[in-house]
Amino acid sequence: MTRNEKVELACIAFVSLFLLFWPILLESHQSLGHMLLLLSATLLLQGLIRDLIILRNARKTGFIRSTEQKNETLPVQLICLESSIGLVGVILGSVLLFSPINTIIQLPERAWSLIMSFVLLLGFLIKDYVIGLNPWRIEKDKDHLNIVVGWKL
Repeated sequence: MTRNEKVELACIAFVSLFLLFWPILLESHQSLGHMLLLLSATLLLQGLIRDLIILRNARKTGFIRSTEQKNETLPVQLICLESSIGLVGVILGSVLLFSPINTIIQLPERAWSLIMSFVLLLGFLIKDYVIGLNPWRIEKDKDHLNIVVGWKL
């Protein structure tokens, strides 16, 4: 486990404990669309923060893998699993939020902290997986950030 992964797990634990002791920050009754939108945006935000930290570290060390450095064609039919789940959740949450079937869900007081902790932990666990589209598959690729993002600084 890398140093960044240990720091991320510590941050997940901190946020989970913070929400557990301050449940007033999240209302116990939410609409289904709002809840899905908030959880999906949290998953996307977690991935964005992780990617920005990786890019910052790569800029400090001067190592960013790009197509020009490797002189190879990169597969364009790979999608980050974490981003895909987050994007689908944001779209579904937005549709539900503005639809007549959007229902209100009543949650126990501390349920939000458990749900949010689960989403953050799920984001951590699936961060290295990508979806291949031709043929359809899910595979582990630790460097998929460097495949998607590669520009000269």
